[in-house]
Amino acid sequence: MGWEFYQVAKEAYSTQAVYLFKMINSDEFEVRRLDLQESSKFINSDDADLQYLIKTPANTFYNLNRKNIFTLPNAELFGDINEMISHQNCSSVTKAELKRALNDLSKSYPNYRTKYQNLISIINKRELNSFNINDLKDEFNFIKKNEILSPIAINLLLDELYEQYGLV
Repeated sequence: MGWEFYQVAKEAYSTQAVYLFKMINSDEFEVRRLDLQESSKFINSDDADLQYLIKTPANTFYNLNRKNIFTLPNAELFGDINEMISHQNCSSVTKAELKRALNDLSKSYPNYRTKYQNLISIINKRELNSFNINDLKDEFNFIKKNEILSPIAINLLLDELYEQYGLV
């Protein structure tokens, strides 16, 4: 991995200490306070704003100055964004893919099993072999009007189609 994160912190009586967070591999990391010799290259700096440092695997240092805004991304938001951009978004799903998603949901949500299986019967009768988002909107309007699935069950289906096939 090779990434290291340093924080220069003020302690009692205006002394400074440097703390290290080092990624060893994807499962391990090290956190410790640097001794005086190790920390001297950070705390003797002329840069009064020196507070956070990142050292890359290429031994390049970056100084992050504390501002009144967050300088690092929210980890949960980053994960969501990463998941969104990692998908190959598709514009439609085949009848077989739609039925596969419904079967998967039937197994995962037994309380909706009968309703998902009823929807599979309806999908089987449709002449379409591929469903784009507008086709699905028409199906969902039919489903809602005839109370085949609840809004929660429809949202679960949309989530499953996004997760499995990237349907947006």
